[in-house]
Amino acid sequence: MLKVGRTHLQDAVPIPLSLEFEVYKKQIEINIDRLNKVMDELFYIPIGGPRI
Repeated sequence: MLKVGRTHLQDAVPIPLSLEFEVYKKQIEINIDRLNKVMDELFYIPIGGPRI
C-alpha cells in the first residue's frame, strides 16, 4: 500500500506504508539503546551531598 510522502509539509514521492513503520521501529530501537546507556549512569547520582 502506497502513502503520500511528506517533505516540509508538502506532498512528496509516494512511499510504502511499511517503510514508514520501519522508520518508526528503528527510531524506537535507537532511543531504547540511548535510554539504557543513560540509566546505568543515573544509578550513581549522589544523594545528600553538598549543594552547588
